[in-house]
Amino acid sequence: GEPWIELGAHTLLGADITLSAGFVPGLDLGPRPLLRIGDGCAIGRGSHVVAHASIEVGDFVYTGPHVYITDQNHS
Repeated sequence: GEPWIELGAHTLLGADITLSAGFVPGLDLGPRPLLRIGDGCAIGRGSHVVAHASIEVGDFVYTGPHVYITDQNHS
């Protein structure tokens, strides 16, 4: 889902993370990003951000290590 992932300026991604958009590879997910991470963010090592419909992380948001963020598959 790389075409549907948008990273802001000066955002840092830790080692061994997962960024994912969409349910399965090869789908047309529309014209806009499903996963947007804003400017100046830091996503901690070992974290996972999984967007099936829409996730937006605002500007200057920091997460610790091993954080899991999703908009589906967990209540």
